[in-house]
Amino acid sequence: MKKEAETLVDSDYMPDQFDGKAVVQEAYVAKAGYLRLELNEDLSRGFFSRDSKPPTMDFLQELFGLLSKSPHVMEVSPKQEDLLKGELAFTLWPCVVASDGSPRVSSLSLSEFIKMRVMISKHKQDKLFKLSAWSRSPEQFTLYFNGAIFLACFPVKLVPFPTHVGQVAREFLAETLAESKLWARTEGIGPTPIHPEIYILSVAPIGDQLSLAESRAPAVKTVRGDLVVAVPAITPVERVLQYLLEDMSWGLEGFYGVRIVRHALDDRIAFLHTLNQRLGQALAEHLRLNPISRLLSKSAGEIRRLLGDMHLALQGIAALELEAQNREEETTRSLQRGAILVGLDEYFKEHMLPSSIPDQNSQLRFMDFAADETENSAIVQATLVSALIGAIIGGLIAALGQ
Repeated sequence: MKKEAETLVDSDYMPDQFDGKAVVQEAYVAKAGYLRLELNEDLSRGFFSRDSKPPTMDFLQELFGLLSKSPHVMEVSPKQEDLLKGELAFTLWPCVVASDGSPRVSSLSLSEFIKMRVMISKHKQDKLFKLSAWSRSPEQFTLYFNGAIFLACFPVKLVPFPTHVGQVAREFLAETLAESKLWARTEGIGPTPIHPEIYILSVAPIGDQLSLAESRAPAVKTVRGDLVVAVPAITPVERVLQYLLEDMSWGLEGFYGVRIVRHALDDRIAFLHTLNQRLGQALAEHLRLNPISRLLSKSAGEIRRLLGDMHLALQGIAALELEAQNREEETTRSLQRGAILVGLDEYFKEHMLPSSIPDQNSQLRFMDFAADETENSAIVQATLVSALIGAIIGGLIAALGQ
């Protein structure tokens, strides 16, 4: 009988309470991330309609249908009918504003995870994601997905084990679910997967070196940016994975909720930058005109319209900044309440920071300058028009008097 290869773990990755007192019997590496299924406008409106039930069943049936018929999914559990027997709940992700001004659900997630046994050949993986020379991904892995958050994992015999299974899982889900007409698009909001590898170590004590409490208590450690969760071998790995999914779902949903708002904020800032460029061009053209030409030009009106749009954009940016800040604070509290992802709190704090911050004071000073320039022209225009109207009226009165 062939002896099973020993699991080799870098000593830095072994939690202190088990170091030298226990051996690793099994090891798994996992990658977690987020895939956004942005619901189309019709489906999204159903969640805000008082005349019909929320279309959660449509979402669930579509999700199960597409995943089940994929040639790369060998097994799906639980079955859809079994999932509905429990108290299944849905989470509506941050809303965005649709083209008609109505709210749209950014995405939707289930309170339970769908578990899949996935098999993807190296050839197919190369098409999904350009493979890296320094990281690896097996052809078969386990994938958990709740409609938004995913976790891909597989057993390893070496720790650390750099892997791109998260990127493969992300692209596989995006390709498989892109066929639906219920969502407008599928996309991963970065960073997805999150950069840290998550290692689950199943450890057994060496002799009686561990106390009873130590032999039964899990341990969490952060090392080299990765997260290590060591659990006693008496605890089934599947139970540990379920606990990990429960622990991380709130934290990751909060984290990616912040990222969604930050993306919307970046879009608003980019739009403001575009308006700012148009304002600069319009103001430069206005100032190049001689005083008489300015009075006859429509440039002042265009500048005032741009200023109105820019004030609205600044209001939108302020609202999104407040929402992002509130979500960030709530996510930080969720992570601190957890038992596992709290080890990555510094990573999440770093990646919840805004990618760009507009200099609103400088922006407002420029807008005030543009407003003053056009206001001066407008005053002169109004004075001339008033004088012309006065002259015309005076002439009419004189003519009538004669």
